[in-house]
Amino acid sequence: MDTEIIAHLEAQFSKPLKAGEERHIVFWYDEQKEYNDEILNLEMKEVEVLIVTENNYFKTKYILEFQKRRSHFLLYFPFKQPKDVDNPLLDILLFSEVFQINIVEEFLLELEITDKNVLTRYPHFFQNKRRRDAFKRVYSPNVSVDKAILASLVTKKRSEFNDILLTIFFDPMKIEDIRKFGSITYFWEEIERFFGYTSNQQTLTELQERLVFTNIANELDYKVASYPYLTVPMNVQIFMNMWIKEDSYQSVTEMIAIKYDLEKQFESIDLEKLVHASTLVLFDEMIIKQIAIKLASETAEFSLLESYIKKRMSLSSFPQFVSKYLVLKEAIQILLCPIDFPYKQEDIWQEYRTNYYKIDQSYRHFCCEFSKLMNVDEAMEDLREYVEDFYQTNFLTNLTEKWASSIVKAKSFQIDSEKRQIDFYEEKISGFVNKEQRVFIIISDALRFEVAKELEIQFRKESKYELQMTDMAGVVPSYTDLGMAALLPHKNISLNEKGKVLVDGKSTQGKKAREKVLKENSTQKAHVFTSKEIQNLTRAELRSISSGKKLFYIFQDGIDATGDHKANEHRVFHAVNETLQELRQIVRKLVSHLSATNILITSDHGFLYTDKKIRKQDKLNMPEMKQIVRGKRFIINQQTESNLLAFPSTGLTSNLWTVHTPRGLQRFEIKGVSGNYVHGGCSLQEMFLPLLEIKVNKSASEIEHVGVVLISQSRSITNYQMSLTFLQTTEVSIEQQYSQGEFVFVDDFNKEISNKIKIIADSKEKSLENRLTKIDFVFLNKLYRPHEKCYLSMELNGNLTREPFTIDLFYSEE
Repeated sequence: MDTEIIAHLEAQFSKPLKAGEERHIVFWYDEQKEYNDEILNLEMKEVEVLIVTENNYFKTKYILEFQKRRSHFLLYFPFKQPKDVDNPLLDILLFSEVFQINIVEEFLLELEITDKNVLTRYPHFFQNKRRRDAFKRVYSPNVSVDKAILASLVTKKRSEFNDILLTIFFDPMKIEDIRKFGSITYFWEEIERFFGYTSNQQTLTELQERLVFTNIANELDYKVASYPYLTVPMNVQIFMNMWIKEDSYQSVTEMIAIKYDLEKQFESIDLEKLVHASTLVLFDEMIIKQIAIKLASETAEFSLLESYIKKRMSLSSFPQFVSKYLVLKEAIQILLCPIDFPYKQEDIWQEYRTNYYKIDQSYRHFCCEFSKLMNVDEAMEDLREYVEDFYQTNFLTNLTEKWASSIVKAKSFQIDSEKRQIDFYEEKISGFVNKEQRVFIIISDALRFEVAKELEIQFRKESKYELQMTDMAGVVPSYTDLGMAALLPHKNISLNEKGKVLVDGKSTQGKKAREKVLKENSTQKAHVFTSKEIQNLTRAELRSISSGKKLFYIFQDGIDATGDHKANEHRVFHAVNETLQELRQIVRKLVSHLSATNILITSDHGFLYTDKKIRKQDKLNMPEMKQIVRGKRFIINQQTESNLLAFPSTGLTSNLWTVHTPRGLQRFEIKGVSGNYVHGGCSLQEMFLPLLEIKVNKSASEIEHVGVVLISQSRSITNYQMSLTFLQTTEVSIEQQYSQGEFVFVDDFNKEISNKIKIIADSKEKSLENRLTKIDFVFLNKLYRPHEKCYLSMELNGNLTREPFTIDLFYSEE
């Protein structure tokens, strides 16, 4: 119970007894039953508490007059004091005292509230300490009593009307508190003043509908026929900007869309106009459908559609559409790939290094995001088919055929102009070993080039890493046993009679065998880890094992282990994401636990994969020829000719062995073995290998992000709607990361007075003109002081700056 009330009660019982009195009896009538529960726990020294009801008057009288004639009593009545003629305890009341709470008057005086009508307008509000405490937190000379009462009943601490209404939308039962202890009339008057809402019904449902329709009219310049609109659209826009982020918003607006059949209402709206609307989930559904249909046609304007997608990704507030927009974004990158490919081998290799790998990367992202979609409609399914066919036919088939032709022309799988995987140890590792410098080599099975490029981008977000990405021509056939052997120190790589790969006559299968080769062929002490060991070992264990050693090989097998199993191959792109995460964790642990400064990440081979079922023309029966080793994409024997691409292996020291591999995308049918995921051949996806070199510099400066500056000259706000122009200071590059954040105008008390705009500064354009962005702000329609100061609050990448402005406008009721 309130300590103030207890203090007043104790003071009343502490008064000296009058002449002839033997005890105090205090009557307490609580018409609102506000203390009905708390009275049960009230304890007062030498005072007995009795709760009087309409059914125990006689018992109460008997206790007072016969059982305990000398005890002090507090009689609590959870109802209104009856008239004298109806009061069975009137004879006792006449010689007793009535407890009346004067705390309210003292409370109002403390806050210097002198309005005598407050208690008349709100007779019950101040009779409860929790409500008084909430009122005290909200009230100030700048906040009216009426608004403070409304806010304390609803938000408990914030008096901004947007916050009050948002809380009521979240919990409509707050309206009952307003009816009971506040003023429902004042609430609706504020709604009318704030939004221009007038109605005979005055319901939250109708208010929500008008807010939605008015905001749609703002966005689309389109009004649903015969529906009344709110007359203060600027305040509506700012409120909707806040409401759309609340949990209640989506379910409420979806019901409105169904009730008024809004999909039919808006089906004629042009996509160009629709992309600016964010009020309804329906708009995202319509936009995505229309873009998907356009992308699956032969006449899509990719740059325009790409600008629409970028706008939606910054504008839409509904998380369920993120993957769909990413699917559309990646589809464009795939469909933009060139149809014509160069003929020269070195030109094709260079183009893959700079451009073509991005198509493989976009296809992987496309498949990953598509797998997250629920309730895929016909338009998205058609787009998927279109993109799959385009990627497989226009890109993979054409590229691999051109690449195969260049190999035939060169009469070799060897790429003379490029670094070779088989020279990796001699060219990249022996230098560290000879200088007795510690070096860590991470070999990630099937980490193809495009995946490593993504890893590079992720590492570039951390300033302590100095990175260099190069590439190597992998061995052919591109399979694990030979690729792993090529990365170890060696003089001779050969096959035994059973087709097992040997390094200097020793097996390289498994961790122990590779560690044995590493120790015997290196001049420095070495150790081999698996990625799981690195993750599971403690700092002390890692340091103990690594003590005195300079050369470390770490083998990771996530991608290949998934793709090589028929039941799991559909998960291979998800395994890529898991591998990327694990590689980042391994590098961080090497740096933090072992103070690693030299780390190299590479792969034994790449892979080919498509989500779509393999075409019949891409399957080959296994040739009837002698085979010492075979895979889905290769055969090794000593037969020098066949109908396949047939040249000496680039991974074996001896030229006695010939590798036979299909042209293009074809693969051998092997019963029980996966078919969509393959490697072993000579396609760029299989043999174009990454080499990511990482130098750790813990004293490096922070990563830089592109800046965004306001270039509009005026700092005066003369209209409730205002456009400002911003410049992205430099283009996004390896050295300059993209920036993101939010811009909004705030007053001197840091309260938002405009709509809030999401910013994504990710332009790679070199031209200044192409990096300009115009942003429209809408200001709260309220009364501002002449020349009132406000600030453009610009938050970018967690850093906040404020640009001062002056408000020179007048409050408008229109």
